[in-house]
Amino acid sequence: MNEQAPRDQNMTVTTAEAGVDRSIGSIILGVFTAPAKAFADFNRRPRIAVVLIVTIIAGMIISASTARYSAKMQYDMASRSTTIPAQALDQMRDKVDNPNPVLGGILGGAGQILIAVIVALLAWGVGSFVMGGNSTFKKVWGATLLGGLIGQLGGLVKIPLMMAKDSMYVSFGLAALFPTKDFTSIVYGVLFYLDAFAIWGMIVTGMGYGVVFNISQGKGISISVILTILGICVAIAGMAIGMSFMGVKISFF
Repeated sequence: MNEQAPRDQNMTVTTAEAGVDRSIGSIILGVFTAPAKAFADFNRRPRIAVVLIVTIIAGMIISASTARYSAKMQYDMASRSTTIPAQALDQMRDKVDNPNPVLGGILGGAGQILIAVIVALLAWGVGSFVMGGNSTFKKVWGATLLGGLIGQLGGLVKIPLMMAKDSMYVSFGLAALFPTKDFTSIVYGVLFYLDAFAIWGMIVTGMGYGVVFNISQGKGISISVILTILGICVAIAGMAIGMSFMGVKISFF
């Protein structure tokens, strides 16, 4: 009996230790089902190679599949311009009729990584110098990539809906209540970007920041909220400036 007890104890420790080292696939799945545990496991052993590959592939699929609808959206707005010459409009129309999904996919995959790097750098700065946390860039970048998978899931789910509607304007948020609006409306643009998947991803990414910085979940989510709002503002401002140069009228609502 005395010899059996230590053997059982060793088996228990081994099992517990084995449970800690989850596969990266399990961690990716856990981001959707049990994010707190998934990020805790990732924080113990940060591995981002597989997450990078998944991010790139998802970004390429989304961009390649939506290349035509993105071109159509740009053409529809440019056609209202009072300054764009007819030849330029014809070229934009040609992109609608003959989209380049390969180029779109490459740009989409590269864009996902570039955005994740920028967001992670900003999160690293805010988390370290404003929220008083401590982490490595690799962990912060990994948390950003993992949380970003939720938004990519939303993008993948939108693809068949865009095909059915033949339009880029598909939303899982309040923007769906305004079917006649587009990105010439600032309010519509905000609601379009801040849909259910974006909010879900924002919260989950914030939980990840809380874990990797070893700060409260509230502070972690605050970092994510700040960066999400900043990202939406930059996107809306960029589109507004672009449309202003094209001579397209912009409205608040």
